[in-house]
Amino acid sequence: IQVRMEEEDRIANRRKEEESKRIREDKHEEASKPNNNEKEEIDMKDNNDFTEHWVQAETEDGLVYYYHPITRATRWDKPDKQMQMKIEKRIRATKHEERKRHEERVRELEHSRKEVMVMESMRTEIDREIQRSISLWKKSLVKNDLAEMLSRLPGIIKLDLEEFTDSTALDASVLRNDSKRLKKLYRKVLMRVHPDKIRPTASLRQARLKTFVFTTLSAAAEGLF
Repeated sequence: IQVRMEEEDRIANRRKEEESKRIREDKHEEASKPNNNEKEEIDMKDNNDFTEHWVQAETEDGLVYYYHPITRATRWDKPDKQMQMKIEKRIRATKHEERKRHEERVRELEHSRKEVMVMESMRTEIDREIQRSISLWKKSLVKNDLAEMLSRLPGIIKLDLEEFTDSTALDASVLRNDSKRLKKLYRKVLMRVHPDKIRPTASLRQARLKTFVFTTLSAAAEGLF
């Protein structure tokens, strides 16, 4: 079972890498598409198409001033045409940058959404495979026989425990007759597979496997200690 699960783990990781690569390529292709409107947005049109935005107004005292309805800027004298064109060009450039940032954000959100969907799909598939392995692990056991579960656990998951290299320490009959030893081993295993102890670098399969083992052993030990 352990060998089969390791092979499945490698296959799942390879699928994840291939899907992530495909998503990155799609994102790069989308970002590299030429935008035919960029030059039109940034560059000013010729003078005949120029539109003045400065509006004349008066203060309560009757003083004439000018304000720009887009930038909300005000001044006493009306800018000449050259200055107005420079201001309009800055406005267009600012809008263009804002639009680019918005489009980039939309692409990032879409990319994240696709990654989440891929991860959810992989998680569902992995959970199904792990549940089959857990079922095979429990199938030949006496119901809630914690000692037998722990003795056969190395066939399901690899843990850095010295007991896992000592056949005597994992002898089910010995564990059944020594509650203190059984409790100690159970707690050590539980600390290794506790969801809060799973490292961020662990593969998705390894993380889910530990979670399933933790849940199964916890249920089997309920009321024993």
